[in-house]
Amino acid sequence: MEDNLFRIVICIKPIRSELLSQDNNGFSEPFSLNPYEMLALQQFVKLKKTGETPFKITCVCMAHPSAESLMKKMLAMGSDEAVLVSDSQFSGSDTVATSYILSQAISKLENVKLVVCGLKTIDGETGQIPPALSERLGFQSVVSADELVAITKDTITYKRVCKDSLCTLQKDYPTVLTFRQFSTKPPVVNLLALKRSKNKEIPHWNGEDLGTDVSRCGLNGSKTKVLQIQNEIVKKDGQELEGTVDEKVEKIMGIIGIK
Repeated sequence: MEDNLFRIVICIKPIRSELLSQDNNGFSEPFSLNPYEMLALQQFVKLKKTGETPFKITCVCMAHPSAESLMKKMLAMGSDEAVLVSDSQFSGSDTVATSYILSQAISKLENVKLVVCGLKTIDGETGQIPPALSERLGFQSVVSADELVAITKDTITYKRVCKDSLCTLQKDYPTVLTFRQFSTKPPVVNLLALKRSKNKEIPHWNGEDLGTDVSRCGLNGSKTKVLQIQNEIVKKDGQELEGTVDEKVEKIMGIIGIK
């Protein structure tokens, strides 16, 4: 994966397809693309097609091997490359371990000037990976974008809501960018491009390929520990309060233990 084009890496987080809909029977694929990264990829592909500044889009995904079909869909959507980072030693990684593994994978690529992440994932919502990658890769900082405007070989121009106005900002490389907008609409994928992508080989990188330290991966490298997992949502009975506003306030304060 060496060439003269500068590379934009989009970190992909696959999520269970049923999380995007209550209809669990309508999905042929076990994984779908996190809505934040999906919109980011679409906007970068749109800018790439203008041809004003040539660059390469590489999608990097840390997941189970079964996510390979999702990576091929990324190729059909317009990504130039897709890399699947997968190893049993990565299982159970928290954000600390995950950012370490992803940074090892990104460092293996040539000419990376920009790393893109969704603001958060809808199955985790920690938002900790972008600043962790910035620190590990030694990139300048993390910037947040709502919309992409232009890309040159030296800078990226983007829009972001600043208080009550829409600001147009510019940042030089190398940096990490978080995409704050998202789309839940299924991506429109050209059938011919999808057919071609199915014949492309997706590189699988394991711990040995990345030279990772086993003690920093998976449960061993995680700083947080999961003590309990609850699959069902427990709903409590509601209580209807009657009386004046002051009486209701007094009742609420009594319920939450404030005297």
